[in-house]
Amino acid sequence: MRRERARAGRGPLLLGALGAVIVVTGLVVMLTAPQEFGWFAYQPLPLEQPLPHGVTAQSASGVALAVLGLVLLSLAVGYRFGLQRGRGEETVNR
Repeated sequence: MRRERARAGRGPLLLGALGAVIVVTGLVVMLTAPQEFGWFAYQPLPLEQPLPHGVTAQSASGVALAVLGLVLLSLAVGYRFGLQRGRGEETVNR
């Protein structure tokens, strides 16, 4: 029974570690994205720039990776707290 608890505790730990790695990767990708600042003397065509001015595809993907990592971290922490809370209490179905 103790081994089963140890195995059940590894899942959230691995999920949390994966989430942390993804958050760090997303932040690195976002912070290393080239930034372009400037102004135009003309209105650019809509097809030339699908993202808002100042947002690159690399920075957008970095933010998406960071958000995904934070979701994984929150799932791992929530699952871990749920395991700790459910150990000493019995549920009654009525």
